[in-house]
This record gives sequence, structure tokens and C-alpha cells, in this order.
Amino acid sequence: MEKESIRLGCHNFLNIRPITYPLTEGLIEHPFKIIWDNKPAHIADMLDKGALDIAIIPSIEYAKNSRLLILPNLSISSIGMTRTVLLFSRKELKKIKTIAVDTGSRTSVAMLKILCLDRFGIDPRLVPTEPDMEGMLKECDAGLIIGDNAFKVEKLKDSCLLLDLGAEWFIHTGRPFVHALFVSKRDIEGASLLLEDAKRIGLAKAENIAEVESKRLSIDKKSCLEYLTKRISYNLGEKEIDGLRFFYQNAAKHGLITKVPEIRFAD
Repeated sequence: MEKESIRLGCHNFLNIRPITYPLTEGLIEHPFKIIWDNKPAHIADMLDKGALDIAIIPSIEYAKNSRLLILPNLSISSIGMTRTVLLFSRKELKKIKTIAVDTGSRTSVAMLKILCLDRFGIDPRLVPTEPDMEGMLKECDAGLIIGDNAFKVEKLKDSCLLLDLGAEWFIHTGRPFVHALFVSKRDIEGASLLLEDAKRIGLAKAENIAEVESKRLSIDKKSCLEYLTKRISYNLGEKEIDGLRFFYQNAAKHGLITKVPEIRFAD
């Protein structure tokens, strides 16, 4: 491991906590300087500009930058329902013409576009909007909201159409969805192994994380723990890589990326 500080870009959502908790709580010795931003797309931009050494970025961003390397065995993925990538509307699905999209993650917007065209049979106009539920529904027929803000949307389930896009993706494809990847522009000795250790320690501390985060987010601890241990996967194995390639193939088919990228891993 290099001795100098390594700038690590992370969003501050619940889904990253099992990896960042050991780093921020002193459970593992590390050289990382964590730089936080709650819009994952901003983190990808900072990495591209050289302001970061390693970053957790929306998976679509990897396809747009041929210089990036993926850190192995690490991701934020889901197999089925996520609870944190939600489409909501007061209209029937077939009547949706416009969707206000939270642009914090361009991957979720691409996922939505593919599902609209290939699963829902609609082609709505997507309108970039701040993640405010009422404001989104005033401006458009529906809204896409991601991350911790999505937990607030669940209260609308009795008055709105509410679709979990992770669940819809799995029904449509039978594959996991890789929401985010750890990437760098160069090999950084020991970084992957250290972050894997952090992941292992963090998942072992899931009860502690749920206790703290449930208070921060005003959700019950049991629900928080289920999310961390059953809704989100932090691995990047063969099934996740297959799901990632499938996502890229469909993104390219619909012109969301110029080509399907080669999957290249850091050493």
C-alpha cells in the first residue's frame, strides 16, 4: 500500500456504509482521504478531472471513460427489489408522458430508459429535476428518485403507483443490476484488498450500522438491516459481471452509450 494519502470519492448513502463504516470508525488502518458528495454523478466528474484517485461511480460512467479500471470483487448491486431506485406516479403506467428524473445517478436514468422502452412499452420525455417528490409530480407525470431520498417515497405507496426498478429489472432480465463500481485511473497497490477487508468488516458490523443509520434516516432498524444485508450486494462475481455486460449491451442498443466497453480490472 502506498504511504501517501489516497483520495477516495464516495457518496454518503446508506448503501455504501458497509464499506465506509470501517474506514470512518477506525476499525481498519488505511491511507484513504474520503471525499464525500451525495450526487454519484459528481464523483465520476471529479475522478475524470483528476481530483480523486479512486471513486465509487454509477456503472454507466465506466462505459463513458476508456481510461478507467474496475477494482475487483467490489460493487453496489442488487438482485430484485432495492427500495432505493423508485419510479412513482399518480397516473397509470401507460399514461405517463413525462418523468422528472433525479440526475444524481445517470445509471438509474439509463436503467429507467431501458425499462420504459423494453418492458413498459412507453417512451416518456425525461426531465432533469431536483429530488423533491411533490415538485417532481407538479412538473411531470412521474418521478424517479434514488438513494436515501427514496425511503421517503415509500409513504406514497397507498396514493401513487410505485415501482421498484431493481425488481422490474430482475423480472425483465433475470439478472442482477450493478448500480455502482469502484474504479481508478491507475493501479494503486493494495487498495482493492484493503477495501475488500473493509467490506468484510463492515458487513460483520451490519447491526451496528443499522442502529446508527436508522436514526439518521428515521426508518426502523429492522428495515435498515434488511436493506444492508438482503437488498444490496457488495460483490462483483460472474453473475454481476454478466448483468453489467447485459446492461451495457442494452444501453448501447438504445444509444445511451456509444459502445459496449471492455471490462478491465485493476491489479
